[in-house]
Amino acid sequence: MSKNTAIVLSVIEAGMSTNEAAQKFHVSPRWVQILVARYRKGGVEALDPGSRRRPPWEEPARGTTPCAPTESTPTAKSPCATPARCATSASAAPTPD
Repeated sequence: MSKNTAIVLSVIEAGMSTNEAAQKFHVSPRWVQILVARYRKGGVEALDPGSRRRPPWEEPARGTTPCAPTESTPTAKSPCATPARCATSASAAPTPD
């Protein structure tokens, strides 16, 4: 049984208060509240620690920018050579009709 599960069960089943559970398990009362809310929403599975890291397909590639600068216009303000070439540029965005 994980620590998170023990915290939640002590509050839900044993009737311990949030503050008592926080003191017993050396965590903050807010963390106990978060765990109890997770348990009520998703059960024991929701208590498992999840990764905080984004999946690789959502992360930008290392060392890339939204639009590669050209040799003629290397500025710190805009990495794009011309706004028409950059899909992320505000001026290149389509306007709603």
